[in-house]
Amino acid sequence: MGRGLCKWDVRLGQKNRILPDTHLPAPGVDPGWVFICSVGNILNWQLMAENTLRLINADRWALFLNCWFSRVLRSVLKPVAAEQIDGCFQCFYLMSIWPSFRKKRDPRLGRLVVLIECLLNQNARDLGAAESPGFTRDVIELLVKADIGMVQIPCPEIACLGFKRQRAPGESIREAMETPESGRCCQRLAECTTDRIQCYLNQGYEVLAVLGGNEKSPGCAVHNGVEGEISLSGESGVFMQKLAQELRGHNLTLKFRGMRDADPALLKEDLAWLSIQVGM
Repeated sequence: MGRGLCKWDVRLGQKNRILPDTHLPAPGVDPGWVFICSVGNILNWQLMAENTLRLINADRWALFLNCWFSRVLRSVLKPVAAEQIDGCFQCFYLMSIWPSFRKKRDPRLGRLVVLIECLLNQNARDLGAAESPGFTRDVIELLVKADIGMVQIPCPEIACLGFKRQRAPGESIREAMETPESGRCCQRLAECTTDRIQCYLNQGYEVLAVLGGNEKSPGCAVHNGVEGEISLSGESGVFMQKLAQELRGHNLTLKFRGMRDADPALLKEDLAWLSIQVGM
């Protein structure tokens, strides 16, 4: 069998040629062959013809030939001449889209971390608090290299106070985050985050850690408590404390760690810890 271009002559009925002289690569088919296809009197013939030609051309010739010559998904097979085959284009269409319904190979590893928004997007930080132009590169590159999924927690400060961290004159962001209203806001966010974590765990995924922020972050600081990495002290950010409480209420045990990019030495320690968690 040769290797080259195969000619398609697509017709509506017996006379009207829709896509005359259409040539496509045809591995394993003699280039002299002509596939004469009738599309019948269907309303969406043009879209179907275009989609079929595109799909069959996407490295599916082996499947196409097997189906065609084995009389599967085919209504008529009439050798008009040694180099011609006449058939029903509707069958071509059904056959060509069938591979899209097969189960595809799914390469996911099912391992992920839950991390605060500003690690992926430094633009979320308060004015003057960003440590890099776009994201915390060392942390994200490590996770990417290890093929770890990342579930982003929306910035609690923005959620509770707005982008400009609106608060009373002389009031710190931490104080504003500790008000009853902000507390309710953090609680809602903690509940949503816990629900998402539970969702992944229910599917058998492995949630490796919750990654928080710098030591002085009002919402996302992580200071471990007496139980180590699975507990937080009162010095931790307001949201992180709410999240730890919510997880505990669902009997979920996760490790917490701040990614302290404000201090290169501390960040180096955090990266070494994270490398162990992801198996690097």
